[in-house]
Amino acid sequence: MTPVEIIQIVEQIASPYFQFNMEDFYGDKNTYEHPTMEAITTLFFKLNVKDGAAALTKEEEQQIVSEIKKLDIGIVDTMTVETFGRYIVISL
Repeated sequence: MTPVEIIQIVEQIASPYFQFNMEDFYGDKNTYEHPTMEAITTLFFKLNVKDGAAALTKEEEQQIVSEIKKLDIGIVDTMTVETFGRYIVISL
C-alpha cells in the first residue's frame, strides 16, 4: 500500500476528527520543500479542533487508533505536541 492510499483509508476511519497534516512537521509549503509522498515514512494526522472535534473523548480516540492498528500498516500511536496539538502518528 502506498502512503497516499494509507492516508485515504486512515482519513475515512478518523474523519471528521483527524486529518492528514504535513505542515507542522515538514514545514510550510511556501518556506520549505515537502518530501514526495512516496518518500514519507511517518504520517501525521492532526486533531481537527475547528469543527468541534476537541470534544473527542479518550475512549473514542482509542477506538479510532484501534481501527487503524487493525490495518497492519505500521506502528500507530498518539502524541501531543505543545502549541501544535494532538496527533495520530503512523510509522510505516
